[in-house]
Amino acid sequence: MNTRLNNPRAWAVTVVSSILWLAAPALGDASYSLTYIARTFPAPTLSSSILNNAGQVVGVSSIPAHGFLWEDGLWTDLGPDMKPVDINDTGQIVGSVVMLNKTFLWQNGRFTILEDQLGTETFPVISAINNVGQIVGQYSSYGTRPALSFLLQDGVLRLENDWYFQAINDGEQIVSTLSSTGGRAYLWEDGWVTYLNGLTLNYYNAPYYPRHIINTAGQVIGYYGQQAVLWQNGELIDLGYLGVSSLSANAYAINDLRQIVGESDERAFLWENGEMIDLNDLLPIDPASDTLSKAVDINENGQILGVGSIGGQEGLFLLTPIPVLPGDANGDGLVSADDYASVQANFGNTGAPGTSLLGDTNQDRVVSADDYASVQSHFGATAGMGSIPVPEPATLGLLALGGLAILRRRSQFVGSAIADQ
Repeated sequence: MNTRLNNPRAWAVTVVSSILWLAAPALGDASYSLTYIARTFPAPTLSSSILNNAGQVVGVSSIPAHGFLWEDGLWTDLGPDMKPVDINDTGQIVGSVVMLNKTFLWQNGRFTILEDQLGTETFPVISAINNVGQIVGQYSSYGTRPALSFLLQDGVLRLENDWYFQAINDGEQIVSTLSSTGGRAYLWEDGWVTYLNGLTLNYYNAPYYPRHIINTAGQVIGYYGQQAVLWQNGELIDLGYLGVSSLSANAYAINDLRQIVGESDERAFLWENGEMIDLNDLLPIDPASDTLSKAVDINENGQILGVGSIGGQEGLFLLTPIPVLPGDANGDGLVSADDYASVQANFGNTGAPGTSLLGDTNQDRVVSADDYASVQSHFGATAGMGSIPVPEPATLGLLALGGLAILRRRSQFVGSAIADQ
């Protein structure tokens, strides 16, 4: 369902309600709500789509090329030939003016062409900007020099020969490649260099060039051969893969919680706690007709920018985590005696990562006496409540009796297990 507004510079379509009616997981089973980011014409391409911690999205529309900024359902058209490549948490946008071979900084509605700081004769190309306002990139034409990269901050330019600066975190750690190593990555920090154990930044198989490949802790994602990997503390961790038709994966972004998003077997994934999860299993969609094929960015709030075809719409989607209410064992948004019953009915059950489990109020993937305690301590709470009321004495008595039943069932289970030995 599309909604068209008269102002082409400020509009968007939210399709959470239009998607949830589909024959899909129940609302209690969905971990994310969906917002469709689209224009009637032209639709955004996937070549450059970036998400910051404020939930702002920048990207490039298809022919004719227009850069855009999306925020809370409102579009800002950045103009023709504008190609934004990154946005930081203060809303600073950097990119290039394609036809003029110039770079720009956009903030507070104003464009600044960075010609004086970077020059134009060597065609500077910006890679990224961090939250401190430091901008990194390289020159695409540099005469007889093998490579030349730059770090720009507050008008001060620092040049480094032989390096290609690709990404930067807020600690001024820069992910770089050397001109002579064919894409092998290094962590560059104030002149000190760390080799990343063979991790490469060869994103020739990716539909889009990743910007957020390093987090504040200095953990870096990339490739080793055809497999997506995470580098941390001198080790490479294989992220695995989802499908059987393709035994590889592309990792596109990492946040400070070490959550990684990407695609494998043409399906979007979230990697966390050592496990790769198909994001399609966590969405309120119809698996027979809808697919989120790629997850291209993730912010510190767990919001994910994805690409797919859902509910008859194709393009960019913003995934926002649905808050979990502690003590809500059955997912109805209210902690009540029904949640005690849910814990009792599902006691002892376990769940796989990334799936919902009735009775599991503390998200530890097992229904136990701890979940009963969570129901008791949050009894009366509702989704969105700022405070938790104290249960009535009669209700506490009911919960106490329920707790005894759980403990009795638990002791019976343990006794049975001993008897079987």
